[in-house]
Amino acid sequence: MMKILVCILALAGALGTAVAQQRITGEIDGASYEIDVPAEPNGYLLMLAHGYRPESLPLTPSYGASNTMLEDLLAEGWTVASTSYRRNGWIMEDAGQDILNLRALISKEVMHPEKVFLMGNSMGAGVITWLSENAPDYFDGGLCLGAYLYGPIFSEGDALTALGDHYAFTPKFPLLYLTNTSEL
Repeated sequence: MMKILVCILALAGALGTAVAQQRITGEIDGASYEIDVPAEPNGYLLMLAHGYRPESLPLTPSYGASNTMLEDLLAEGWTVASTSYRRNGWIMEDAGQDILNLRALISKEVMHPEKVFLMGNSMGAGVITWLSENAPDYFDGGLCLGAYLYGPIFSEGDALTALGDHYAFTPKFPLLYLTNTSEL
């Protein structure tokens, strides 16, 4: 009986000191966002840049509830944020601007991050590459997974453009590219 009482008291103490993380959601210029703020923020912010999504899909900032790496970062005190972008499709500059808008909102209303890192896959890694050339003062580094930097010619407004035309390939903050041979 004494062991059960000790276990109950220990569990109650642990639960009493635990503070839940907070999820902040909203919209900026048509782009939905999610910001997960841990119970004890450490000053680091990870912003996610999702890959290409067909125009027919709904806009969603969700990065998935089962992403254990992000859960681990939150447990270590990282704030994690994601945007849906204002629309789907091949939207390099618009997606970059939506990330910048979210970065500004976080700095103004949520926290003043000590370090801000980006992580993205496929087209999202291309967006990070674009940000590294066009808005380097707002970020400290980026992780680009399976970066889709070259691609077919596509329509952007009234002009035809190749995906690679968006870059000068002169990043102004550290970038790490990880890929497999089929994506390379």
